[in-house]
Amino acid sequence: MLHRMQKIYSVTLGLSFVISSVSMVVPVKSKPPSPPRPQPPPRPDNAVERLLIRAMATKLASISPDDAPPPPSSPTYEEMARSTMQLLNPVLAPDPLVLSARIARLLDEATPPFLRFLFQNLGASRVGCEANALVAPFFSTWLVGPARRVEGEVNGEAWQSTMLIEECRYLKAVDGCRHACVYLCKVPTQTFFESSLGVPVTLTPDFTDNSCRMCFGQAPPARLADDPVMQAGEGVPSLATTSCCGVAVEGKGSRSKDGRPLRTGGGGVYDQLASRQENV
Repeated sequence: MLHRMQKIYSVTLGLSFVISSVSMVVPVKSKPPSPPRPQPPPRPDNAVERLLIRAMATKLASISPDDAPPPPSSPTYEEMARSTMQLLNPVLAPDPLVLSARIARLLDEATPPFLRFLFQNLGASRVGCEANALVAPFFSTWLVGPARRVEGEVNGEAWQSTMLIEECRYLKAVDGCRHACVYLCKVPTQTFFESSLGVPVTLTPDFTDNSCRMCFGQAPPARLADDPVMQAGEGVPSLATTSCCGVAVEGKGSRSKDGRPLRTGGGGVYDQLASRQENV
């Protein structure tokens, strides 16, 4: 009996050794990694929106560097957005706030009369600002992406005057570039609404998820340096010392295609932007 048990134990031990040896030689097939989640296709633009994109690209080309390639005859939104990056060359625009002023002027020139009439007549009262936040998403989806009205704080009160941009289309198209967001969108938009439409507005982008809150009725800080966006997280580094999303710090010339220098000083509301926010 004892001899039989020893024999069984020896056989079992031998089989265990063989199995362990085989498992060391034969690789175990691991589960293949999950394929990356496909990116959603670009938002399809309708015929009217394509005309708006083309018009915006043409306006931007008028203040682009002399050696910049001309915009395509029918640019996509992504092509139009990426073309704005060439405006951030610090040699061409040593003061980015002057560049912001020129973008604000372009917005003023491109605004249809009926939209100007609508926003100006809604006004800066609580009712007007809440109406602005309700109307704005219908006219800006092609430019900034899906948006909706939400509650926000204005002068210590809860107003339904904030437009929440769930994922800014422009910020996504420029790969989250903070320079482009602040100097080509945030500051020009705030200046345009205040100077042209008489409505104070503050844009607060969130660089972690590309969302943005556009609060009608809330005036931005007098100096850009005091804006929380310039101080949150890593902040927005100086264009004078930092390349921006592949845009080099060196460049050629100092005039735009229309022959006007980027640094202007005509005393108008847009040209006074940099002086109002000096020492940024």
